[in-house]
Amino acid sequence: MRNKRGDALLSVIIAMSVVGILGVLICSVAYSNFNMKYINKTAKDNFYTAESVLDDVCAKLEEKASKRYVDAYETVVENYGLYAQDGKQDEMSKDLIINFIVNLSEELCPNNLLASYSFEEMGVIDAVDHSFFNQSNYPAGSVITIDSVIRNNNPEFKLEMFGPQNNDDLGKKDAGVILRNVSVTYEYNGYVNNIVTDIRVTAPVVNFTQISAAPDISNFAYVAQSGVNIFSNSKLILQGQAYSGPLTITGGSSAGYMTSFDATSDKTQLLIVNGDIALNNFASFKTGPRVQLWAENITTEKINTGEYPELVNDVIELAGNSYIADDISLNGIYNHLKLSGKYFGYGTGDARTSSAIVINGLHSTIDMSDLQALVLGGTGYISTPKDGGNDQPDVITGESIAVKGNQIAYMLPLECLGGFSNPMSDREYEQLKSDPDWKTKAVNTRIKSIGGSLAYYFNYTADNITEVFKTGIHNDKQVYVFIKFNNTSDAASYFMTVYGNRSETSAKIKQYLDSYLETIKFAPTADTRLITNGNFLTQTDGEKRQYNKVNATPGGYSSELTNYAHEYGKYKTDFDINRIIRTDRVSGVNLEKTVNGVTLVIKDGSYEVTHDGRGVIISTGDVTVKNGADWQGLIICSGKLNVINNLGSVLSSDAKIVDKALSIETGLTGKPYGYNFFKESENYGIGEAGNSNNITDIRQCIGFENYISQ
Repeated sequence: MRNKRGDALLSVIIAMSVVGILGVLICSVAYSNFNMKYINKTAKDNFYTAESVLDDVCAKLEEKASKRYVDAYETVVENYGLYAQDGKQDEMSKDLIINFIVNLSEELCPNNLLASYSFEEMGVIDAVDHSFFNQSNYPAGSVITIDSVIRNNNPEFKLEMFGPQNNDDLGKKDAGVILRNVSVTYEYNGYVNNIVTDIRVTAPVVNFTQISAAPDISNFAYVAQSGVNIFSNSKLILQGQAYSGPLTITGGSSAGYMTSFDATSDKTQLLIVNGDIALNNFASFKTGPRVQLWAENITTEKINTGEYPELVNDVIELAGNSYIADDISLNGIYNHLKLSGKYFGYGTGDARTSSAIVINGLHSTIDMSDLQALVLGGTGYISTPKDGGNDQPDVITGESIAVKGNQIAYMLPLECLGGFSNPMSDREYEQLKSDPDWKTKAVNTRIKSIGGSLAYYFNYTADNITEVFKTGIHNDKQVYVFIKFNNTSDAASYFMTVYGNRSETSAKIKQYLDSYLETIKFAPTADTRLITNGNFLTQTDGEKRQYNKVNATPGGYSSELTNYAHEYGKYKTDFDINRIIRTDRVSGVNLEKTVNGVTLVIKDGSYEVTHDGRGVIISTGDVTVKNGADWQGLIICSGKLNVINNLGSVLSSDAKIVDKALSIETGLTGKPYGYNFFKESENYGIGEAGNSNNITDIRQCIGFENYISQ
């Protein structure tokens, strides 16, 4: 028995030992696996952090390269008349490449002044200015260095130029500059990641088949220098490209008779408005999915809706890619805004150039459910009338999708005013001012909704309090006291704190939100490109609408937004009528000639289209399209294009008809054909105009070489 008891004890000990060993092994494997995952995660985090720094370096480089490209292009264009006719386009292309590389090299290497330049002397030219790699905005622990590139035993040279040995090959072979051995190192908790790469900037190649004075307009339906007016109950259908000054759509008599501008045709791919698009009561503006729209602002006006207040008033529907320099402002009642495709509000400046979507009118509806990209470079501002001799700047807010009722969030809370109301009467304001330190006391007073004072949270002083003076309906003066935020970041943070608590102000904001916005459909997904400078609104079917914190600020995309601004400016310059038409040759001419159903009109003054036609109209005054007349071809006028009808007019482009019209003999001395009224008239004619192959997106010109990550 004793032996059996010993056997049993031994078996238990052996079993426990095996289990213990297995437990230790399992724990060891688990711990090793945990360590490997932690190391892998840390290594990935370090890599992506280092790569984000490198992306920021490229963004700064893109911004500089973009500006230098614009400078180089404008220099070549300004000297257009100095080039010999033979080989003009090739020489211009070469000069643009050389100017771009010289300008960019001198920007990156300010101590290196190039008196002349030859691609036969390739190599490193100078040390890069290290202030270009400002580390102040990079994550803690990141280090930016540019290793010395040794050429001719000189370690100071760090920027290298490349290109063909023969200048005649410029444009056929790549040329540009290379930042050699750019090194980004990121260290965190003992883990180090290092990326070393060359950054190559290739000069853009521009094919100047037709230059500045004669932009490609063969596929344009109209070029209206002073703008387009669509009058009450009229309809303009655009089928082709178009350029104009401000576009005004004067309202119809009711929702059933809306004045409209329709650019939904697949034939319309470019619509440029040099100014605002304004809808005035029962008006409609629509673009199609292929349209690239450029404009300053899009606004609806605050006009009485008359006998149909329950119906939709103004309608804005933008598909395709829309590039707006400033705001979309819904100022009317029952306005409807639908955005699909991609929307780029690229303005990042002050109140006049800060892109946002602003809702100032009641009962608006917004549908952004099909939006692929939303970029809003600015926020809304509270305008400040300059009464009483005061000259205060507009008040910054923190919303990129801003509702008028939100303004109360930025008014100085009552607890900071010592018992005075806000707004207050003139008399109250004079009493408030009797204390010279009232502003200092205000910023140091605890605000309930944020749990502290403005001085505590934002380090604000008396200078951060501003008054706004307004005149009431009975000519009585009222004074509003606002917080003057130093930047949109402070304003956005303050708003979200006030909006998110259960204060009386928060309740009022939400109440106003329901009054100004009937619905807003916007629920961005992981595939939606969303960049806003301020807070934004979201709402899905059946869900409560809510404000969301700033998503991704435009700071890291400044070069992209700058490119949009440059491109819009270039359009406005290129399509100025004085760069298209020889107005001196139009002076005194009154010609209308039809050959084989195609008409050429040259008119020094205004002209009316009263029936359907085909051809080209050139007018130094206004062109008015009446009675539902259609025009196929091209209309160019120094004045305005007016549409007055009750039927609907179709303005469509046709390059072949334009060519036929410009080939009509005029019988005029010194200008025997229609195309002789155009600048650089030898470039006009079917198959010639508009063959340029310009690469203006600098992002396509910047890339990495010899990329190593360790």
